[in-house]
Amino acid sequence: MEYNVPLLSELVDFVGEAEAGIMLMYQLVAVGRGEQIESATLKKEENVSLCEFIADKQRESKTVIEPVAGPQYWPYLLERRNVNGLILKMARKVFHGCSAGRGFVYIKPNGDIWPCPFVEVKTGNVREKSFQDIYKDSPVFKNLRAREETLRGHCRDCRYCSICCGCRGRRPG
Repeated sequence: MEYNVPLLSELVDFVGEAEAGIMLMYQLVAVGRGEQIESATLKKEENVSLCEFIADKQRESKTVIEPVAGPQYWPYLLERRNVNGLILKMARKVFHGCSAGRGFVYIKPNGDIWPCPFVEVKTGNVREKSFQDIYKDSPVFKNLRAREETLRGHCRDCRYCSICCGCRGRRPG
C-alpha cells in the first residue's frame, strides 16, 4: 500500500480533469511477479480505507472509479448505506462479485485458458479443444460458477456472499 496510496487522490483528480469515463483501479494480487512483493498487498484495514477513499472520491468525480480485484467494494457500499430488503435483493441481481470464470476468462497467447489473469490455473487450451467445451466442462469453471455453494468460512456465511465472494486470485488472510 505504501507504494502509491499517497498519490491516489491526485491521480483520481487528474483522471477526472481529463474527463475519462472510467478509471480501473487495480489492486495488487500477489501472483506471477507480484509474488515477490506480496507484503505490499492490502491488509484488511487498508482495504477498508481504500473502499472509504473510493466511495468518498466517487462523490466528487464524474469518472467512474472501478476497483479491479476488489469485489468487496460493493458490499462495503451496501453496508455503509445500510441497504436491506428489495434494494439488497436487486443488488444481488446486479453484482456478482469476482468474475473469474463467471463471464470473464483469460486466454493466453499460446491458447491456454485461465479463469482470470490472477487465477493461474490452466483449464484447457483453445488450440486443442473448443472454448465452449472447456468453459462448459472444466471442473475449475464449474466450481467457480457454483462458488456460493462451495465456499467455506467467513465468505460462505457473509450476507453479501453472492455479491462479493472475494477475489479468487487472492490468498486467504
